[in-house]
Amino acid sequence: MPCNKKIKRLIYLHIHRTGGTTLRHEVMYNCLDRRKIFFFQGGEPPTQCGSAQELLAMPRAQQEELEAIVGHMPFGLREHLPWPESWRYVTFMREPVARTVSTYYQVRHSAVPQEGEELGPLAHEDAKRYTLEEYVRHRCTMSWNGMCQFLSNQRFGKQFPSEEAMFLEAWRNAKELSYVGIVDDYDESVRRLCWMFGWRMPRSYAPHNALTPKGRTLSESELEVLRAANTYDQVLYDHFRERFLLEGGQPPFGQRQSALMERMVPAAFRRV
Repeated sequence: MPCNKKIKRLIYLHIHRTGGTTLRHEVMYNCLDRRKIFFFQGGEPPTQCGSAQELLAMPRAQQEELEAIVGHMPFGLREHLPWPESWRYVTFMREPVARTVSTYYQVRHSAVPQEGEELGPLAHEDAKRYTLEEYVRHRCTMSWNGMCQFLSNQRFGKQFPSEEAMFLEAWRNAKELSYVGIVDDYDESVRRLCWMFGWRMPRSYAPHNALTPKGRTLSESELEVLRAANTYDQVLYDHFRERFLLEGGQPPFGQRQSALMERMVPAAFRRV
């Protein structure tokens, strides 16, 4: 079957605690034929589900029928699929402190991985044993630069000699993203994503898995530890948040990101 280069197919890299379950259930499942979606590790028939190995082992004709691949997955699958030029990498990012706090309460809530989550009993035991601050100080699951861990494939077993090397790999991979939504502007992020893929914007949707206690405030000590553990994530987030605002015709939210970029990102990597 010849490839129509105008076709846009979605690879949604779901970083933990960035609104991905809501996006999948409330948007994608209402905009796409679920039989043409492949969901990593989950079990939500009629959506096709499985591992990376199972996806890549599918007959080519079956792979060509897919319109979306979603879930917690390593970066780089596009090059192993038919018509790689038709696939678009997409992700959502979240303010790093809020994302880390949300991760802590998610794994504390349940030892059973939910809907494709691979954070399981070990992370749950740590979150039950430790306070939030201790969980981060002990560098437990996804508590330090989690977005960089994910986009660099460190989360999926890739090794790096330093956190800086991990960050630079995440930055390189981020250059391949066709779209980055921002959780702090979730409705607008969903609207732009729907426009990009020609989907009908849902009239309303309810958030899924909101587990951080309402009214939870952070102490100065907690904030200090959380910020120190997510320095590279902050650079990544600030860059894409600023780009998101500029693309929407709004002024950038500040110059802190530019100073951090100058200090932490080599010039060769800054253009994203």
